[in-house]
Parts: sequence; structure tokens; C-alpha cells
Amino acid sequence: MSAPPLSLTVAAPQHLIRLIGEEETLALVEKFGGTRFYVARQGGDMANMFCEATAAALADAFGGEYLKVPTARRWRCGLYKARGLSYAQIARKLGATESSVWRWLHAAGETAQLSLPLPTAGGMTPPRARAEDAGLGTGQIR
Repeated sequence: MSAPPLSLTVAAPQHLIRLIGEEETLALVEKFGGTRFYVARQGGDMANMFCEATAAALADAFGGEYLKVPTARRWRCGLYKARGLSYAQIARKLGATESSVWRWLHAAGETAQLSLPLPTAGGMTPPRARAEDAGLGTGQIR
């Protein structure tokens, strides 16, 4: 007779943050994101991977279960941006494209739209007109 299957708990990043804090959640997600992680009831490898308080909190909440650790890419994306990483750095850390990073940040309202001044009747002239006035013509490279 086989043993009953162990339960699988899917943890939302927000729940983990409340339970073990932002830094420990980030460490857990960066190391185990997208995989199942067995949480021992006490001791085990967790004592070597996390501080004592984090290991105890995880054991109390999920002990004896497999924890499905989220990749939490959108959450990490915002966190990395707040820490000053460039879009390229964020993309590499998340295994995503810079376009995805921009879309996630834009959806969260964390991107700024570049606004350029529009030409006016008495003010700026379009760049093409200035090139022609300078005798460069259009489409010519010197």
C-alpha cells in the first residue's frame, strides 16, 4: 500500500512577504521560484538555507508540505526597478525581454511617458525642414 501523497501548497508572494518578510521572500523566490520546495516540519536543510526565524516561520506555516514557490516575476520586476536596476538588468535577472519588463512596469503605472514639444506655427520647425535649410537635402549623409 502506498503512502498518501503530500499536499502541495501554492504560495502567493504577498503571503510569503507577510510571513517571512520581503528580503527572505526574494531569496526564496530567486532560489526556488517555479519549483516545488519541501518544507520540513523542523530542522532539515532549511536551517542551512535560511535564518532561524525564517525556517521556523516556513515550518509553522507549511511544515510537512510541498510549497509551490512562485516565480513572482512582476513583483520582482517592480522591486528591482525600485532598487535602481536598468530594464536590461531586470530582464536578465527575470529571464525575460526588456519589452516584457517595460509592459509589466507600464501596467503597474511605473513607467513615465516621454513627452516631446510639438512644433508650433511660430516656434520650432520640424527636423527635416532644418536639414533642407542647411543644404543637406533629404536622405543624404555627408
